[in-house]
Order: sequence, then structure tokens, then C-alpha cells
Amino acid sequence: TAYSIALEIMEGSRNYQNIPAYIPVLKFIGAMLFTIWSVYALMKTRENIRAKYSIPEESCKGYEDLVCSMCCSCCVVAQM
Repeated sequence: TAYSIALEIMEGSRNYQNIPAYIPVLKFIGAMLFTIWSVYALMKTRENIRAKYSIPEESCKGYEDLVCSMCCSCCVVAQM
């Protein structure tokens, strides 16, 4: 089952020949969905903080929150 395969991977067994092909695909899809969700959540949080404190956008009018969240998320978190 997928659970037993995940346990083998977590235990550090180096026998990767028995891993089904869909496991790396699922890991990739999960990583991409998490990345998209993280950028979206950070973008919406920054947008709400700017609206609350009436902070105008200076560059990339209309897309500043998205661009900042994608390119330098650590800076965005530090600004909040």
C-alpha cells in the first residue's frame, strides 16, 4: 500500500526500485499546490494589511502584492 511505501521511504531504506511511479508525481503535485497556496495566503495577508493601514501601492499597480509575495516572501513577512 502507499502507507507502507511511505514508511519505507521515511525509514531511509535505499531500495528505491520498488517505489511506484506515481509517488514522485504525487510529491511534485503536493509541493506545487503548497507553494501556490503559500504565495496566495501571503499575498492576501499583505493586501489586507495594506488596506487596513491605507498603504498605497508604489510599483506594479494592481500586482504589487503578488509580485512581492512570489519574488521575496521573506521580505514580505518582515514588512508585516
